[in-house]
Order: sequence, then structure tokens, then C-alpha cells
Amino acid sequence: MDGFRKFKSLGKSKRINYSLFYFLIRFKKIVTATTYEKGQKMNKIFIYLLFMPTLIACNKQSEELSTEIKDTNLCIYTNESKNDNKVSFLVELAKINFNQDYKAVYEKSFDNVDLPIAEKSCVLVPLSKFEKNQPYVITLGTINHTYRVRICVIENDNQKIIKPVEDGKDSC
Repeated sequence: MDGFRKFKSLGKSKRINYSLFYFLIRFKKIVTATTYEKGQKMNKIFIYLLFMPTLIACNKQSEELSTEIKDTNLCIYTNESKNDNKVSFLVELAKINFNQDYKAVYEKSFDNVDLPIAEKSCVLVPLSKFEKNQPYVITLGTINHTYRVRICVIENDNQKIIKPVEDGKDSC
């Protein structure tokens, strides 16, 4: 006898119990399949999490940016050995203050230009944007690289001097 005839031959109360039993078996299969799929996803996530520290460790987070004072401007450049392509990049200047949120006080974007790799091709940031004895972080970011420097512009005998800021410090 096939399952349908067997089901029809049962009494009404047994049919309800059988239907409930059948439903629970079907539900268990669905839950098991879903759990298996979630397990597959969890395995993928676990593999990604396992290899992520390796990828982060191999990726250079940022490179040092070079700075010089030229007249009334701060000259910034990457000091790279060569520049092959025209790139787009953003130059950003922000105060270092651990008690406040990060906020850029100056930013300028450059589209499809040569990356400033030497002092002669540097990007100029007006010194008027800097407060005396205030530490700043200057960032030059392209799609592939980030160059960063932490400096203070100090005035000494009417002459402006660049002083590096130590990591973890928010004072000159």
C-alpha cells in the first residue's frame, strides 16, 4: 500500500498525528539543509578570518611623506624612486587631538596628474592653514597607496621649522 492510501485508511485523529509527524520530518530536513548551508557559509567566513591577519600584515598601511618649507608654503612629496602613471589623489591636513573627532582642516584633490615624487614637483599647502605649536597629520592618498606624516610647524626667531611628532603624542 502506498503512503497516500495508508494515510486515507487511518482514522481522523491518527491522520492529524501522522500529518504533524510528516510535517516535522519535512521541517527537520529543511532545517538540516539550512543548517548545512549556514555551516558552509560559516566555514567560508572562518577561512577568511583565518587568512585576514596575514593579508593585513603583508599590506603596508602607509608610507612616509616628505616635507619641506618653501616660502609661505609647505611642500609635500612622496620621495618615490619613479612615477609611471598619472594618478588622482587627495591631500588632507588634520589636527592631531585625541580628545576630539578627526576633522580635516584642509583638503585638496588632484585628478589625473603626476604623483609628486620629488621636491621640484611637490604639492604646496599654505602655511597659513597651520596653527603654531599644533601637531598635524598630513595624508596624501591614492587608490593604491597612502602616504602620511605627522608634524608641527614651529616658529623660532621668525623662522618656521618642521618638527616631527612622535607616534601616540598629540603635542609638539
